Amino acid sequence: MPRWAIVLVVGLIIAALMGSQFLQTSQGERITYSVFLAKVANNEVAQIRYNNDSATISGETTTGVKFTTTGFARIPDSDYKLMQDHGVQIDPRSPTSNWLTGLLPVLLPFVLIIGFFVWMQRRAAGQMGNVMSIGRSRAKAYQADKPSTTFADVAGYEGVKQEIREVVDFLRMPERFKEIGAR
Repeated sequence: MPRWAIVLVVGLIIAALMGSQFLQTSQGERITYSVFLAKVANNEVAQIRYNNDSATISGETTTGVKFTTTGFARIPDSDYKLMQDHGVQIDPRSPTSNWLTGLLPVLLPFVLIIGFFVWMQRRAAGQMGNVMSIGRSRAKAYQADKPSTTFADVAGYEGVKQEIREVVDFLRMPERFKEIGAR
């Protein structure tokens, strides 16, 4: 598996876990808080969902049209009483985070450190393979029982064959060639 695939998989997992928090879904028409209160006073709002964390109010009118607005961190008592008097169903919500996204900031540094050490260990192991082969010879041992190639097996220029014969003769009988001054 290529190295970039691991990074891609980890990135996709993080994006899947954290992406839902950053992507906002369409909750309907965006209206101001004063328009929202006017709709409540006119009995046009059927139900709302109040997010305690972001003070976002999303709801539905009596005709089924969805809307969103941003209110105060805490709904004022007068506005709360107005909604109760006009029969608005209020659903306060405190968003809970995913346990994995809460655990991710704690585990991510450890995973990165362990990944770094594994990467360094693999690099060191690859370099140690080259260090440990310093004393080894790459030469092949000569085996006498193997059939050898003769001059008859070699095709080509006769002058080259004659020169190679002279070199072989010199290696076999160097004293004969020393008499004529060859080295």
